[in-house]
Amino acid sequence: MDLLAYVPDIKIIQKGGERKLWDPIRKKYYVIQPEELVRQTLILHLTKQLRYPINRLQVEKQLVVNAMKKRFDILVYQKNVSPFMIIECKSPSTALSQMTINQASQYNLSLKAPYLLITNGKEAVCAKIDFIYESIQLLDKIPEYQP
Repeated sequence: MDLLAYVPDIKIIQKGGERKLWDPIRKKYYVIQPEELVRQTLILHLTKQLRYPINRLQVEKQLVVNAMKKRFDILVYQKNVSPFMIIECKSPSTALSQMTINQASQYNLSLKAPYLLITNGKEAVCAKIDFIYESIQLLDKIPEYQP
């Protein structure tokens, strides 16, 4: 899975000596950083290829985990506004590791989203989580949106 193939579709401007990219969810330009580029390419993949409605995605919102303030990268909501998938984005130079999976899993303790996705733009690990049976099933691909 090469999310970076979506880079040509990202709206980029030059402003104040910096290159910035448009975030369609936060409706604002952000300085191009490796992790931000991965986040924006994933948003394009979710909305263009997998048909996730843009109004079901939230970006970089704060949550409290074990009395500590944390910030998730992307959260996808179901139609009933319950969490569907929590997503952790890393820069392309960051290898996906157990530590990365643990970080996203920790964020999900309070959210209880049934899907977890971790990506660095080149690789992705997606899992379905069953909280009742306390099991995790690794998936071959990101689930498509189900209206």
